[in-house]
Amino acid sequence: MGDQAVKSISDLRERANFLRHILHDIDAFDEMVRKKMFESGIQRIGAEQEFCITNRNWEPEDASSVLLEILNDEHFTTELAKYNLELNLDPQELTEDAFERVEHQLRQLMGRAQTEAEKRNWHIILTGILPTITPRHIEFEHMTANPRFEELNRVMREHKGGDFELNIQGLIS
Repeated sequence: MGDQAVKSISDLRERANFLRHILHDIDAFDEMVRKKMFESGIQRIGAEQEFCITNRNWEPEDASSVLLEILNDEHFTTELAKYNLELNLDPQELTEDAFERVEHQLRQLMGRAQTEAEKRNWHIILTGILPTITPRHIEFEHMTANPRFEELNRVMREHKGGDFELNIQGLIS
């Protein structure tokens, strides 16, 4: 959603300039709130659906860029892994049939993705974290080629002093 302009910050001057821009954005947001520049009298809802692409053996299939190109629809966008995509639905006015409209659009767009995946013997799994991933599937080679993700990885490695390990425990609630 939107443009991604990624620039690496390499020195204190650039960091200060970056922070100055953030503070400017916060001031602009504050002014918009004070001047009541946001629409009122209407409520909207939105939804997104993450999904994974697997092969016939239910293992991750690094096919997100291929599926994105085939679908050619701005509702679909990349996620961190090459086997993971996100579908962003249109905002809907919160009226009595809002959830039916959300469901209709979700089924229509996911149906297109499913149809294209099936043509290639892939499966679509509606999950953010694929249960069949193994340690080899979370290595850098499976990360989506995206300047934002690459910069995040670089900064984390720099901050940690080299390679790092994330330990995620517990249930998602």
